Amino acid sequence: MREWNAIKSHYYRVMLDVDKFLGWYNNLLNNRASDQSDADVLSAAHDMWKNLHKNKAFKYEHVWKIVTECEKWALQSIGYHANKKSRTSESGEYTSSTTPGTDDVVEIRSRPIGQQRAKRKNKVKITDDGDFSLK
Repeated sequence: MREWNAIKSHYYRVMLDVDKFLGWYNNLLNNRASDQSDADVLSAAHDMWKNLHKNKAFKYEHVWKIVTECEKWALQSIGYHANKKSRTSESGEYTSSTTPGTDDVVEIRSRPIGQQRAKRKNKVKITDDGDFSLK
């Protein structure tokens, strides 16, 4: 068994590198060419890591795989691109960037509300109605 202090310090040291790698991977995944597979994108992210870290391999891939399944670090490109609009009609009206007539179902995950927002939501507002016996 480890003390929580040891686990906490190790977590923060590991997550700095995992967050950097995740950012590069997501950037490469969003901007990939049409002929690139997910394995090609992962290989390119590993190459970027090696170039920037003196030819050292990324050693936290097992952590990265676990983290990408969590909601906080999940890829947000589906929701980001689903709401994007572009001006394509001659009249200048906004139309959806997806092709019309396709009924693709896009799942957009909503993130859970934060701690402060939950506290504000649960607060009860007292109105001043002149009845001081309740106050």
